[in-house]
Amino acid sequence: MILLNFYSPEQYDFGGGWGSVGTEIFMPLGPGHLLYTKIGCASPPRGTRISEDFLQLTQRLVIEHAHRFAFGAVQDPYVADLPPPGR
Repeated sequence: MILLNFYSPEQYDFGGGWGSVGTEIFMPLGPGHLLYTKIGCASPPRGTRISEDFLQLTQRLVIEHAHRFAFGAVQDPYVADLPPPGR
């Protein structure tokens, strides 16, 4: 689970919390599903499809937040070009 304070693609931190308005909480559930909410905002309708840009941003954030490894069923060229987890 990732607790994110997001200000821009270049400015964010992983210090969010449950009671902090604006914190985004998300967790990948599988290749096609993401559990997501933003504190203080209405949730997107169930089944909402995310944009390719948002997908790549969430992939990057998951990799950055990983402690040691990131696993996938197939190698994604975008993810393979990201810096290793924990750096």
